[in-house]
Amino acid sequence: MFTAQGTGATWSQRPTLTRYTAGNALHGTLLSPFYVEMTDTSGANSIKDVVLVGLSTVTHGFNTGQRRIALERSDWSMGVDSNKNHVRIDRFPAKDLTPPGYYMLFLINHSGVPSRGVIVAVGAGTAAPQPA
Repeated sequence: MFTAQGTGATWSQRPTLTRYTAGNALHGTLLSPFYVEMTDTSGANSIKDVVLVGLSTVTHGFNTGQRRIALERSDWSMGVDSNKNHVRIDRFPAKDLTPPGYYMLFLINHSGVPSRGVIVAVGAGTAAPQPA
């Protein structure tokens, strides 16, 4: 989370998402790739993990829907197109790990710093989130 500078440290740069594919992501199947563009000056290999965090479903003091799912490294790749870094996600986890619904998608860099999350709809029949 920090970058060493002389005798001190400063916060590491947070990956910044600039745009992502609209619509639904499907479970466990190859899909037309889901792209996340970002502004990141550290190059195309700066992302270590792609993570989904299930949105909360609290009832009666229990949160049965909270989950954090790291995507397998073989299911996503880094690239550079038109002078922009991007993450290409080819496969989302199967529905036994990610029940249909809404998730926040985070990119985590090699310093362990997460991007701001974006809400994605996972699963057929889940309405795509509306932009704010």
